[in-house]
Amino acid sequence: MTMDLRDRLIAAHDAGRLLAEINTSALQSEEAVIDALRDLHNDGSINLVAAFQSLKNAGDEGINFFFLRQVFQGLLPHLNSPVGPMMECVLHLYKESGADITADFILQHFIAFCTKDPARPQEALSRIVREPERHVELLPAILISGSKLDPGKWLHEALGLLQSANLEIRRGAVFSLGRFEVLGSPADLDAALAALERVVASEADSLIRSAALRSAVGLLPHDKSQERRVLSLLDGILTGGDDHALFSAAEILSQQVQTISVELRNPLLQHLQRVQARSKGTLRQIDFALSRLMNSGAHNEAIKFVEEYLRNHASEVSIQDFPMLASAVRLDEMLLGAVITRWFLQGDPTLCHFASAILGSRHVSTPLKLKVSSQELSPKTPQSILFLAKKVVGYLYLLPITAISLLLSLMEETDDSGLLEQLGALVFDPLLVSFTGSAADYVAEEAQVRTGVVKTTLQKTKETFDDYVASLKAVGYIAELNPFTNQREANYRRVSLEFRQSVNSAQKQSPLLSMVHRSVLLYGNSSIDYVAGPNGETHRQSMPLRSIGTKFELPRLTLIDPIGIEHYVRQLKAEKQPP
Repeated sequence: MTMDLRDRLIAAHDAGRLLAEINTSALQSEEAVIDALRDLHNDGSINLVAAFQSLKNAGDEGINFFFLRQVFQGLLPHLNSPVGPMMECVLHLYKESGADITADFILQHFIAFCTKDPARPQEALSRIVREPERHVELLPAILISGSKLDPGKWLHEALGLLQSANLEIRRGAVFSLGRFEVLGSPADLDAALAALERVVASEADSLIRSAALRSAVGLLPHDKSQERRVLSLLDGILTGGDDHALFSAAEILSQQVQTISVELRNPLLQHLQRVQARSKGTLRQIDFALSRLMNSGAHNEAIKFVEEYLRNHASEVSIQDFPMLASAVRLDEMLLGAVITRWFLQGDPTLCHFASAILGSRHVSTPLKLKVSSQELSPKTPQSILFLAKKVVGYLYLLPITAISLLLSLMEETDDSGLLEQLGALVFDPLLVSFTGSAADYVAEEAQVRTGVVKTTLQKTKETFDDYVASLKAVGYIAELNPFTNQREANYRRVSLEFRQSVNSAQKQSPLLSMVHRSVLLYGNSSIDYVAGPNGETHRQSMPLRSIGTKFELPRLTLIDPIGIEHYVRQLKAEKQPP
């Protein structure tokens, strides 16, 4: 520790600007500042606890609340301080953190502070019992810290608090039971589970019951043989449980889906089917759990859950509610093909829309070429193949290459000449007729490399398309089919305005664009900026500009016969499964 740093900190403390000085100095060497502050506080030169008691999350200039809180967290276990003022300070910083995801980090450091001296958790508990309205938020941390010193004694303390007349104390005691890392004996585990069973039977408070659910699952690692008992608790809490209980179940699943047993996981998933579509926070937890389930190889469980949930909440949910699951499906083309096959074959509009939305969000720059799943295509009859083909064209009309790739894989599933002719007809109209560029090129390429009946069907389809194009050209120029220049320009302006509004809407939702500065360059081929160096001098930096863009093909039939093609696509989407 340098004397300069110590002197600066003492001077800042005396001048009432200690926090600002810590903020500045710790940015250069956080470890040195922590060492200096610890020594200065413990020898009585400054009072860090009082100083941080005044720290506000108000965005004051020169004060980074979360950075300073991090510095204090590093100091907390090593400070010599009376328990009362430390409780006040920790609780103040915890509350000032608001809804930040790191808000409870400071509680872990407070636990470490309490375990330094067995008298600290006892004194802290006494304060809470005397004045629960002031410090009750710290009760779980205090009980957990005590359990690290004497598990049996502090389990007895927690169980005793379950009889308190104060609702907040009972909530904190129930919550802490599942977070005891060590229990003294099997009898202690039995006593904890018995206490939770009494809570479930007698307490109507939804937060207490939710905490009991978390604690029951938290106690299970102490003895896996108690799983049946935990399952009974789970069922008692979640049957008819409200939003709090369902959120707790979703959070447990998202955190432990890869570690809890199938016997515990399945009931949790079943109860979560009751989650309302308006409970977006709970759906986010479920989405995270399902994506982790997918990553562990349990694809079928995750897909079945979403399938049932979508059916139960048909018009209330969208792909935005399950972004992580959709991303996990997109990353596996074989799984994506199986999901498309399974959901399109069922014909349920909600499932079909969800499947096409997964594809639509993946199909951005490079057209995706998929295969149907032979395993999901059951029974493999001409009727079911044609039904699936119509769903593919209806829902993936705007993704022509993906749709054609699926139709080609369906051709490989049959040698029925009549069915092959019908599949080829779907490739021709509406796909090739609408997309005479990319789709036609793709069909021509595939006709060269395919073999057998698929090659023959593609060649016939290509010949039909070539004849169609030739007949169009043979007609010549028809003035009535060519709008005036001012009409075309008016339409282009309308389309341009719609695209601009769409881009602006997307940019408002972009986390990246909300953090960076944007500039609009009206002319030139490079951008010039001036950057300050460490010595304060500015340096000129030039960045050459590069073009970036994308292209897409508008379906011809949307321009020529918008009502007709929309009606036809709707017919394909509404096609009923053959008996």
